[in-house]
Amino acid sequence: MTTPTSSESSTVFVRGLPSTTVRSELTALFDHIGPVKKCSLIKNNDQTSLGFGFVKFLQPSHAASAAATMNGVQVEHSGKKYKLMVEIATSKADKANSRTADESPSDV
Repeated sequence: MTTPTSSESSTVFVRGLPSTTVRSELTALFDHIGPVKKCSLIKNNDQTSLGFGFVKFLQPSHAASAAATMNGVQVEHSGKKYKLMVEIATSKADKANSRTADESPSDV
C-alpha cells in the first residue's frame, strides 16, 4: 500500500484560528465542503488552541476544494476578524523528499 502524496492528501492544515476555537467550530467551518472525517486542534498546556489544526476529509478532492476556497477567508470570532491560511497537509516523508529533490549537487 502506498502513502498518498500531498496532491492526494485528504487533510488540510489550517492556521490563523482564534485561540478560543473548539473542535466543533473548526468542523463547522469546513463541513459544507464535504464530509469531515476528523478535526484536531493543536493546544497549549492550558488547553487553548495554538491557532492551528488539521481537518481530514473523506475524499482528497474535498481537501483540495477546501484549500482552494477557504485559504485567505476571514472569519469573525468574538468581534475580531481572523484570516485563515488553508493548505494541503504534507507528511514528513513528502517534506523530506521535497528537500532532497530541491537540493542540487555541489560543483566540485
